[in-house]
Amino acid sequence: MENQNSVTESVTKTAKIQVKLILTHVAAHLDEVMAIWELPRFGLDKFEGFTIDKLRFVENDPEGGDVRYDAEGIIPIGVGYGRFDDKDSDGKRKPGVCAATLVATYLGLTGNRALETMLAETLRCDTKEGVKSTELAEIIKTSHRVLPGGNGLVVRWVMSALDAVYAQLQNQIAPGMKETGAPDLFRERQKNGDYTDERSAKSVERLFEHQGKSPFELDFAVRAMQRRGDSMADVREFANFAFERMYTDQERFHKCVDFVKKVKVNGHFRADDSKEDSFTVDFLAEIDGRRWTMRCMVLHTDAKQILRAANYRDREEKGAARPYELLVIRHSTGHVQVFPHVSCPLPLNQMVAMIRWLDGDRTVKAQPWASLMEKGQIPTVPGWYYSDKNQLLNGSDSHSGVKPTGLMTKEIIDIVLQAFTSKDVNKWKGDRSIGQPNNRPENHNRPQGNYDNRRVEKPQERFQRGGRPVGKLGQRPQEGVVELRGRNNTASELDSAFPR
Repeated sequence: MENQNSVTESVTKTAKIQVKLILTHVAAHLDEVMAIWELPRFGLDKFEGFTIDKLRFVENDPEGGDVRYDAEGIIPIGVGYGRFDDKDSDGKRKPGVCAATLVATYLGLTGNRALETMLAETLRCDTKEGVKSTELAEIIKTSHRVLPGGNGLVVRWVMSALDAVYAQLQNQIAPGMKETGAPDLFRERQKNGDYTDERSAKSVERLFEHQGKSPFELDFAVRAMQRRGDSMADVREFANFAFERMYTDQERFHKCVDFVKKVKVNGHFRADDSKEDSFTVDFLAEIDGRRWTMRCMVLHTDAKQILRAANYRDREEKGAARPYELLVIRHSTGHVQVFPHVSCPLPLNQMVAMIRWLDGDRTVKAQPWASLMEKGQIPTVPGWYYSDKNQLLNGSDSHSGVKPTGLMTKEIIDIVLQAFTSKDVNKWKGDRSIGQPNNRPENHNRPQGNYDNRRVEKPQERFQRGGRPVGKLGQRPQEGVVELRGRNNTASELDSAFPR
């Protein structure tokens, strides 16, 4: 077993920072928890008094920089744009790093295979797609959804898992004869009648059927605890924390799936947690020189599982057309998130610029148009974050303190209808004299020009008319436009052009 102290020999000798406060964002991710786990174990010659009881959670980034933080004994992790934040001061993601790897680099941690394995897995989970629902990174997110406000409880649970995983990776203990994995422990709970919703219980079972080989799998942590000698009572208590969250999450997920299906089939439907109808609307988009009619699904709901539910297709739906190409989610707080479907390469850059321009003040309207398309957040419109995953976010679970946009849903959909063809973008900009600084209208905070053919109809109007709108609302596609969606289509030309 490698000596823990050997991994800190390369750390430059400096005065220790007296830790008074540790900060990370609400709904902390695996990389922040891993960073918090690393510091008291490997950073004792850099930090003094680093204990978990000093951890606090913030909704927005603190200000001041590392000089102020060090002087005041504050250690921000994943926030504050300091040494342990994987975002630059402009909100852009630093490539190839996460909070945990930044801590390891700062402490000079090298030559520890167990730690290096955990860091590599943390970075993968933080930056790559395809993380399994049974891995710690996803169980963390699941727990935050199910336990809002339970930040400290989730962090402590994950750190107990990291202790066991690290010990197993270091010691490579062989499995015992009576070792029980996480799937078997879950089935025990089922036999005891603890989970009464059969659909949700089977969903959790299927998650375990597709678990991977990562050391951050729940099953790996459960077995690691047994191999280091933990009592089965403690192992069950640890596993049950995850099972309860996973099962409850699946219950809520299936309710969201049912809701999305009703919106898809009926064209409009109202969720129990909303006073507004959710609905679908079609828009034109240019991709690779061709014009397509696409569907935007607008969902008014606070359900945490709604994005995953909108992308879900059960066995009966295999081969059917996508439920949407663009998803707009509006919460009761006024916050908005925009997601293109993962299998549709729909560029959001013009839409991002239009939303930022419309939501900003006169300072924003004087900026070059290209600057409004930049990734991350821009200082003049900090409420909108354009992610590297081609998503536009006005607030999120980990940044709940972001001010909601002042734009109405109608204004956002009006932009959707005009943001994806060059002709419509140019007209939208021309109506507001964008690019003509000496001829800008006095009142340009809201849409200008003639929108008679672009108005967003109430769902009832569209369906009284029959069918779904194609192209401009109420009109058929122009010549040369591919009609992507028919009323009874089960597949589309675009589906074959861009595989799921």
